[in-house]
Amino acid sequence: MGNSNSGRPKKSDELLMIEKLGPLEEIAFQELKKGIERGEFAFVKLFLQYYFGKPKQITELNVVTEQPLFDLSKIDLQCLQEPHR
Repeated sequence: MGNSNSGRPKKSDELLMIEKLGPLEEIAFQELKKGIERGEFAFVKLFLQYYFGKPKQITELNVVTEQPLFDLSKIDLQCLQEPHR
């Protein structure tokens, strides 16, 4: 039936975790502020991602088409239709 410890936690477990973390909220914000003031990239990045949202990921797509070895438009088709001599 699957691993009981995997997947998303139950709503009640999430609420309990939020209640446990509540008293640490002020400390967390103080440490975030200190990290930003020190100019540490990870703290600045975390702040900006929560403040402005994560930027959209752009995937560049390159489609390569096969190029013919020669230009068929320059071939004289009448020459190909004549019987060999």
